[in-house]
Amino acid sequence: MIFEINRDFPYQVALSFDEIAMEVLAWLDVRSFEWDMYVDMPAGAVRYCFRTLADTTARDVDLERENYQVKTGVKHN
Repeated sequence: MIFEINRDFPYQVALSFDEIAMEVLAWLDVRSFEWDMYVDMPAGAVRYCFRTLADTTARDVDLERENYQVKTGVKHN
C-alpha cells in the first residue's frame, strides 16, 4: 500500500479499470516524457503520475490535434 505521493511525479490522473485505461497505457508507452503509475485498489482506479502539468495534459492536446485533423483535413504539427 502506498501512503505517500512520489514527489518526483506530483501530478496524477486517476482512471477507472476499463478499456480507456489500457488505451492510455498504450499511448504512454510511446511518449518521450517520464511517467509512473500505480493501482489504487480502494478507489478502483489506475493512477497515472507525471512530473509536470504539461505532461499531464499532453494526451488532451494530442486528442485535440486529431479532432482538428479529422474536422478540417489539415494536419497540425
